Amino acid sequence: MDLTPPPTSLADLVAPPAGSAMRQPGFVFGCGTSSYQIEGAAHEDGRLESIWDRFCRTPGKVLRAENGDVACDHYHRLDEDLDILKRLGVDAYRFSIAWPRVMHQDGQPNTRGIDFYKRLLDGLATRGIRAFVTLYHWDLPQHLEDRGGWLNRETAYRFADYADLMSRQLAGHGDRLKQILRRHSHLGQVDPAGDAVGESSFLVEDYIPDRIAFDLARVMRTEFRIDDAVRNGLMPSLLLQ
Repeated sequence: MDLTPPPTSLADLVAPPAGSAMRQPGFVFGCGTSSYQIEGAAHEDGRLESIWDRFCRTPGKVLRAENGDVACDHYHRLDEDLDILKRLGVDAYRFSIAWPRVMHQDGQPNTRGIDFYKRLLDGLATRGIRAFVTLYHWDLPQHLEDRGGWLNRETAYRFADYADLMSRQLAGHGDRLKQILRRHSHLGQVDPAGDAVGESSFLVEDYIPDRIAFDLARVMRTEFRIDDAVRNGLMPSLLLQ
C-alpha cells in the first residue's frame, strides 16, 4: 500500500480551515514582512546606515553579532519571492519601506532605492496581490538618531518629508495599493535600561505620546498623491498571552 501523502500546494498549507470566518469574502488574507528583516543589500545602491545596523554591531547587543546585511536577500530575489506569494494564494502583502534606502541624508530622493519599491508594487499588481505599505518599521536613519532620534521634534518633520516623498514617488505604481500604514506600532514598548534599538528610537506610545501625536499629525497633513481610494493608518502589533 502506497502511504505517500498526496502532494500539497503552498496555498493548501496556509489556507484557513473549511468553514472558517477567514474564508468570508470580506476578510483579507495576507502575510507581512519588514524591510530590515528580509531585504539585505545593506550597503548597496546608496542605502544609509539605520539604527538597526548600528545596534547589531554594538558588542553584546545581538547573539553572535548577527545582522541584516544579507537577511533573506529579498533585494536581489524580488521576483522569486513575489512568485512564492502568488503560490501561497494570499490576497494581500504588507511590507515596509526602508527609510534609509530611499532618502539621502540631505533629504533628496535616492532613486535607486525607490526603484526597488516601484518594482515591488508593480510585481504585486501583476500577480493580483493587494499591497499594504508601512512607512516605518523601526529602521530610523542613524544620522537622525545621532541628533536625538524621536526625542528630537525635528525628526517628526523629517518623517513628514519622507512620507510626502514616497507618496509622490509611488504614484502610478501598483494599481492594487490599498493602504499606507504610517507606523508599525508596538503598544507600550520601552526598555528603561536603554537596550532598545537606537536608545531613544524604539518609540513608545505611553512614553512620549506628544511626540507621537505630533509626528502622526504632520503625516496626516501630507497630501497623499497615489490615489483617492488609498487609506492611511497605523499597523498595530498585538501580543496575546
